[in-house]
Amino acid sequence: MKIVTDQQITDAAMALVIEKGYSDMTTKDIAQKAGVHEATLFRRLGSKKEIVRKGLQSKRWLPTLNTAIFENATWDLETDLTRFMEEYYKR
Repeated sequence: MKIVTDQQITDAAMALVIEKGYSDMTTKDIAQKAGVHEATLFRRLGSKKEIVRKGLQSKRWLPTLNTAIFENATWDLETDLTRFMEEYYKR
């Protein structure tokens, strides 16, 4: 049996955000990319939103972003994630 870490799940989610965008990816997509059952996602990390939020807090996915990017957050998830990812791509 393959043991998958929370980091591998968040990495899969963040890769899918880049590939498909937040709105077009599903928890089934994340589970398939991470190699786990979809129920494992919910049990270990919660909703799609929480998985991506955890990814955004990971040093692995925010190596060059600082807290200034969060100062103008609209708290609309899609808008903020789009802006955050655009900034990430720029850097």
